[in-house]
Amino acid sequence: MAPGRWRRGAEQVHGSRVWTFLLLGPLLVLSICELRIPDRGVRIVFVPVTLVFLVTGAATWSGYRFTRSGLEIRALGFRLRSIPKEQICHDQPSSWNWTALWHSGLGEDRAYVWGNSAVRITTAGESVFLGHTEPQRLIHDLEVLTKAGR
Repeated sequence: MAPGRWRRGAEQVHGSRVWTFLLLGPLLVLSICELRIPDRGVRIVFVPVTLVFLVTGAATWSGYRFTRSGLEIRALGFRLRSIPKEQICHDQPSSWNWTALWHSGLGEDRAYVWGNSAVRITTAGESVFLGHTEPQRLIHDLEVLTKAGR
C-alpha cells in the first residue's frame, strides 16, 4: 500500500511469533506427558494447564482492523473493543514497560500489548495502549482514519 493511502478493512497484526513459539514448546511437552502418564488423576491436573498455554499462545495472534467507523481490537477472532474514530483525541508512540502490566485493565488505562513498543491512544475518558512492532505505521493509519472522519 502506498504511503498516504489507506483502505477500509485494513488489518494489522501485532502478535508475537516469538511468544507463540515459546508457548508451543511447553504445550507440546504437556501434551506428551498427558498421553504417557498412566494415572488418570494426574492427567486431569495437566488439562487446565495445557488449556492455559493453548489459549495464551493463540492470544498472541491478534490484531487491529480499521473500518469506516473506527478501530476494532481483535483477539482469537473475536472483537474485544471498538473505538469510534470521533473518540480518538490523540495518538503517540510509547514504550511499554512490562512492570506496568499489572495496571492493564484497571482504572482508565487499557493495554493490548505483546512486546515493549506501543502506541498510546487517548480518548475522552481513557488511554489505550496498542502494541505494534512498527508504531509509526500504526500512527500513520490512525491519522488517516481520523482525518477521514473530519
